[in-house]
Amino acid sequence: CQGKALNPGRLAAERAAVEFDSIAIFPRFDDESSRPTDWNDLAVLNGMEEVRQQIASAIAEMERKGRAPNRDRKLIE
Repeated sequence: CQGKALNPGRLAAERAAVEFDSIAIFPRFDDESSRPTDWNDLAVLNGMEEVRQQIASAIAEMERKGRAPNRDRKLIE
């Protein structure tokens, strides 16, 4: 965490991903001046469409790597 405080939510997600043989995905921010940390912050700053696009991109990357999520569950409303 280069100079940033530890993020307990991120740490918990990473631990859960290891425990359940899964992955954790995290939002990417163009502007970190407001110190955003999670998907809710991304939705507030950039809207739900950006959230959908980033999650869809992560799913596509998992599919390319052969680790596709269960498509029977709806991930995004």
